[in-house]
Amino acid sequence: MVLEAVDDRRSYGWLLVGLAIAIGYLITFTSLVNPKNDANTTAKNQTATP
Repeated sequence: MVLEAVDDRRSYGWLLVGLAIAIGYLITFTSLVNPKNDANTTAKNQTATP
């Protein structure tokens, strides 16, 4: 029989990893929603409509 000893609480490493993932996701999501003067966006906005 094998007994595995585990802490009662999670380590702070998991918290840091989770925060890094959340911050990275927010930065990526913000750049997808609000692109800054992208060439494609500028060309799309300048297209003449009939």
